[in-house]
Amino acid sequence: MTRAIAPLTHGTEEIEAVIIIDILRRARWQVVTAGPDAPL
Repeated sequence: MTRAIAPLTHGTEEIEAVIIIDILRRARWQVVTAGPDAPL
């Protein structure tokens, strides 16, 4: 399975992130999201 990281930051529009993540997941990619407020 191909993997991708979707970096999210302050100011990222919700629909922008959702569309990219959705397309990659439909293509059977494993998507991990990361951002500055993500817990360690």
